[in-house]
This record gives sequence, C-alpha cells and structure tokens, in this order.
Amino acid sequence: MLLHVSRQVLRVLNTSKVLSVKERQRAVTATNVAKVLGLDPYVSAPELLAAKVRVLEESPPMSIAAKIGVALEREVLELHANEYKLFLTYMPPGSFAQHPVHRGLAAALDGLSWCGKIIEIKTSGLLPDRPEIVHVCQILFLLAVTGLKRAHLVYALRKDVTQRVVFAFDAKPELQAKIVERMLTFRDVIDVINEDD
Repeated sequence: MLLHVSRQVLRVLNTSKVLSVKERQRAVTATNVAKVLGLDPYVSAPELLAAKVRVLEESPPMSIAAKIGVALEREVLELHANEYKLFLTYMPPGSFAQHPVHRGLAAALDGLSWCGKIIEIKTSGLLPDRPEIVHVCQILFLLAVTGLKRAHLVYALRKDVTQRVVFAFDAKPELQAKIVERMLTFRDVIDVINEDD
C-alpha cells in the first residue's frame, strides 16, 4: 500500500526547529494564546509578559498534572490514531512548528497525521461535554501557525486513557487572523522590552 504524506505536513516538518530555552521563552506559542487574549483563568496577559521578559536559564518546572499529561500523550495519540485510522508522524522533542511568515510565532504539536490533521491531547480527571475555551484558542493558533485545515482535540481520562472524547475543528481563517494579530502585538512588546539582549 502506497501512503501519501501531504505537502503541508512536509512543510510543517521541514520548517520546524528545536528552540533553545531562551528562544522558547520569548516565542509566542499556542500555550500562550488564551493568556494573551485574556481568557485564561489562571494566568493574565501581564503575568505572561513579565515571565517572557525575564531571562531564565532553564524552563520553569511543570506541574504534576502537566507531567502526567506528557507521560500519557504518546499512548493516547496511538489509541486515537488506531481508532481513526490515522498514520502519525512525530516531531522531535523540543521541536516547534514555525509560522511561515511571522517570526516568533511557534507551536509544539502533540501529534500530526500524514493527511495534515493536528492532534492535540489533553488529559484530565473528567471528560468534558464541550471543549474548554483555552483549548479552542490553542487549536485555532495551531491551525494558524501550521496552515493546516483540520484538528482533533482529544481529552482522555488520566485514570483510563481508553476513555476519551474527541472534538473536531476546521480552520477558521478570519478568527485565526485576529488571533495571530493579537499574538504579533504581544510578541512585538516582548521584542521592545528585550531590545538590549
């Protein structure tokens, strides 16, 4: 059987790069979208800005929930790929997809199918009835950075990753353009503050 990898997927893979700690800290990534838009209940845009302008020698420590999520990610990806009959490609650890035009906009992808579908994994104690707004923002930014058109947001139970709920998303170019514009403004402020570095 001959398998086809879309050109968009090859472009994403070929333009991805491993970012240093300093580059990663200053990049505006999918994890930051809800914070920049003022929709994250835990971290505000000013708090994120303060973190982005401090030069750290190493990444800040991950929460226990985040560590568990990262540890379960590959298993959930493989279960999802089998269920949806997707062939996956894996990006190297620490590698970020780069926006084709806008420097400093980057996204770490949990999974990427050969047909060009982004798979974003979230683990939690309960399966939601609908996606959380912070994750919807993240998905739209991932689609904007990569130029891909479809994504799956997969929530899996931490206690039993075979229990999952999947939300499918299609690209929303107008909304994504507005999100990218806000992220670029935020990135420009970081650049101005860090001009001396």
